[in-house]
Amino acid sequence: MSSKSDWMPDFSTVSSPIGRIARLLFLNSPHNPTGAVLAEKELNQLAVAASKSNVMIINDAAYQSLSDVKPPSLLSVKGGAKIGAEVYSFSYAFGLPALPFGFVAGHSEIINGLNQIASLSPQPVLNIFCEMALESMRKFPNQPLKSMRRRISDNRAQATKLFDMLELEPSGYNTVPFMWGKIAGRRSSVMAARILYHGAKIVALPGSEFGESGEGYLRFSLTAPPETYDKAIARIKKRRLLFGRTEGR
Repeated sequence: MSSKSDWMPDFSTVSSPIGRIARLLFLNSPHNPTGAVLAEKELNQLAVAASKSNVMIINDAAYQSLSDVKPPSLLSVKGGAKIGAEVYSFSYAFGLPALPFGFVAGHSEIINGLNQIASLSPQPVLNIFCEMALESMRKFPNQPLKSMRRRISDNRAQATKLFDMLELEPSGYNTVPFMWGKIAGRRSSVMAARILYHGAKIVALPGSEFGESGEGYLRFSLTAPPETYDKAIARIKKRRLLFGRTEGR
């Protein structure tokens, strides 16, 4: 995946010798960190190719609920439920606190396999967590989820102001709680992250942590309170910080 393909994966290898050897293909749609979403047509083509190659698909769908426009599910396309499953997070799917469990939907063989693995080392789940999850499902989309969506949207607006000050070019999609910024001149993302931290105490993840295609980018979180970005903007103004040099005291 790279910016050249608009952060979309190339599934031609599913029908290649690698695809015929592999038995599991892991997806992440909406994608972390870019937010790229596979369209229904692409998921359908992938399901057909996976079926022919006898490959099962696991989609990490943790961020499907964060966008007002719901991304298509692998299980909604023709043949999708026969070759795959999707993994969800209660926390992001329903706007709940960081609960230590999620859920899986899809092919029965995958579910049975997970049950067998879980039986080897049972992990107890508190009743209160189950009650919170059930109540949220009954009221979907519930108020906590709406509040999370609003907070992420507010943070995105504030982060855009920060990007303008730092001369970062927004990249990626508005489907995940992150914002992906391209550094002018495609400079080292590690160096840019260091300048931000040491110059203004702002933490951003270097894009190179996600692989060579992420070099020249920074990833910012949008889950903190909106005032966090207000403070970040104030620090940048005070230090008049730019990537490559720092003015002021």
